[in-house]
Amino acid sequence: MKIPTVSRRLVEAGKNHFVRNSHLLDEPFDAHPNNPSCRVRRSTNLLTGTGVMTAVTFSHERWDTDAMYTLGNNYVEIKTDGIYQINGHLAWDAAAGGGLRIIQIRCRIGGAWFVVAEDWMEDASVWAIAKSIGTHYELTATDQVQLRGQQNSGGNLNIMSIARYSPDLEVTRIG
Repeated sequence: MKIPTVSRRLVEAGKNHFVRNSHLLDEPFDAHPNNPSCRVRRSTNLLTGTGVMTAVTFSHERWDTDAMYTLGNNYVEIKTDGIYQINGHLAWDAAAGGGLRIIQIRCRIGGAWFVVAEDWMEDASVWAIAKSIGTHYELTATDQVQLRGQQNSGGNLNIMSIARYSPDLEVTRIG
């Protein structure tokens, strides 16, 4: 597809236009043609106990192009073999004593669970903490992907539901 240069005439003509990489297009485009993708979220806070690794159970899909998510599950199930970009986002409520926060992506491959990405932060402040994580991983049909979090504030602490990013899990086939 030829990408036309941006011109005032095209904009003033009142057509529907779409932008890609700062270029104006006359038709919509598919950023990932034929690549399954799913992004799920939780719409309420999730109370976690101190020192307990907790898998996030999701309540809504932002999108799902391959029926990868079933309502109420704490995982996304792969339907199409390939290499996937996996992203997760968590935000914890503030804690008076600070403490450790861990975010993990875990995959069930061939019936066994494996941590495929992990990040942690020790924080002595009393501020809320947000963490994001991402990885690429080769997955096959029926493999499952989870987002998990842990904190050790000394008491119960919420993983907060924040519009647009927490908690969210995105799984997109890239190859």
